[in-house]
Amino acid sequence: MIVWSDDCFSCLCNFPHTMEAHMQAVNQAHDELLAELQEFRLLYADLLKDDLECDDQIDDM
Repeated sequence: MIVWSDDCFSCLCNFPHTMEAHMQAVNQAHDELLAELQEFRLLYADLLKDDLECDDQIDDM
């Protein structure tokens, strides 16, 4: 159980919490953002592939 206190001064959320709780939240958000970034990269790669295939089809005409 985390004892809540005012010892975290790195955050602008205005809720009292420990630095440990703050770092857990930061790490969770970081992991979620990395997962979203990976998904975006895969979608972008698919779009580029589709675009290149269209260019090749146009060149073959």
